[in-house]
Amino acid sequence: MIKKILKKNIPEPLWDYIKHILTTKFKSNIFNTSHDKNVLISYIISPFLTKENNVSHPIWTESREIAKLFNKLKYNVDVINLDSIKILDYSKYDLIFGFGKPFNMSFNYKFNGKRIFHGTGANPIFWDKAESLRIKSNYLRNKKRLIPRRVSMGGLNSFINADGMTLIGNKWTKFTYEGFNDNIFCLPAIILSSVINENIKRDTSKTKFCFTWFGSLGAVHKGLDLLLEAMLLLDERFCLNICGLHELETDFIEHYKDLIYNHPRIINHGFVDISSEKMSHILSSSSFVIHPSCAEGSATSVLSCMAGGLVPIITEQTGISIDNLGLLIETTTPEGIANIMKKASELPDDTILKLSSMSISYVRKIHTVENYKSNLTSAIIDITK
Repeated sequence: MIKKILKKNIPEPLWDYIKHILTTKFKSNIFNTSHDKNVLISYIISPFLTKENNVSHPIWTESREIAKLFNKLKYNVDVINLDSIKILDYSKYDLIFGFGKPFNMSFNYKFNGKRIFHGTGANPIFWDKAESLRIKSNYLRNKKRLIPRRVSMGGLNSFINADGMTLIGNKWTKFTYEGFNDNIFCLPAIILSSVINENIKRDTSKTKFCFTWFGSLGAVHKGLDLLLEAMLLLDERFCLNICGLHELETDFIEHYKDLIYNHPRIINHGFVDISSEKMSHILSSSSFVIHPSCAEGSATSVLSCMAGGLVPIITEQTGISIDNLGLLIETTTPEGIANIMKKASELPDDTILKLSSMSISYVRKIHTVENYKSNLTSAIIDITK
């Protein structure tokens, strides 16, 4: 009743603000501890609202491991969702960790502790410029204005004036922040052991012509437009699996609908759970995961496919150090993508099988929960000392 009265008698923008406050997700002292120190984690709160596990994205595991680590370091842990505009008493905290609106807002209130910015992507300045250039390039090729879908959350002050940064990514990802913060610690992205699959069988003589793009919102950002146009330049042996093209990208889908839905060698699978039987079938029909992204932190979609034995064909901006594990995309044009797909298909079968095995071993060795925890622990201790 009260909500109905309020909604009827106040302006809609103000009601939207009040509703957001009323529904804000915030959890205080999630471990019910009585330590001497307090930390606020500004990240995602969903993993703390249920005991269920979500293996579709490792961010659930990551979020829980961050909280458990702070508890182990003797902090009482509060968690707030990164898009919340809830007013908090920041003065009670010894440390703020994460990013997003609560982290940004802390600079406007009394706070004497330390801040650790947790980066999950390239520098927002670089990120936004990279996507805008991809949108521009698409327009110059097709005279179609597509909508940027991966615009960053900004918060430049957050990472510039944080006491330190933890950053999911590699040396390239770190490079995009150089000159803005000098206290940066890289972390390996987590790939859950349940995703690693060494038992997928392939007929490499056939699958060497089949490529998988596994993405999400931001098709132009992640180079799907380049792949679709590259397929027009390749012969009938080549095929492309599309996984994760988001239904919200109506402008992109409308523009490329003939290729997405009617091309005989392009299959749009929609959203695919990485741990599903369907994904196993897709992995068994491909030899390569291809990801011509313009900016990432460390593309977990690529790592997940590598865990299933696909050989990576990626740009440096994907944030994965593949070294001798796959092929590096250096020319991000449809012609450049078509050429590297041809080059990949010409690799000897035994080379592809070797690279497949190496990809699985790399993910198993580097992108583990234990490695993540170890690196994060060292970073927090160093920044807060």
